Amino acid sequence: MPKPKPPRAYRIVAKNLVVTLKPNGTVHMTQNLPIDQIDTLTIEAVDAQGNVVPFTPDAPPVWTDSVPSAVSAAPSADGLSDVLTGLVIGASSIIGVTVKIGGVTYNVQDTVDVMPGAIAGIKLVHTLSPKP
Repeated sequence: MPKPKPPRAYRIVAKNLVVTLKPNGTVHMTQNLPIDQIDTLTIEAVDAQGNVVPFTPDAPPVWTDSVPSAVSAAPSADGLSDVLTGLVIGASSIIGVTVKIGGVTYNVQDTVDVMPGAIAGIKLVHTLSPKP
């Protein structure tokens, strides 16, 4: 029986953003995270046609969070995903992940900027002041 071909590429998926990882290199990305949403970063392997295929890293991926008071990060037990929650509007954190697959190291540095959430209502503000 022929041996299955290894995946062609590995990528990280964040919201509507997909970034292909570079072997033995670091990919830098930036995204906005509304305070009222979460974002799940997921590491995937894909074949030559772009289909997601199963894979096993050499060891669980290592996730880092440069400013945990700005963005909360909660990696999954297998390390293949990380759920991000913005904590402070206007703050930023760099979420990093390093994964080794087949002896090859892949790194991602994701700068996450926390921004206000969706408009939930409109209010009218009265400001009284003396006549000129």
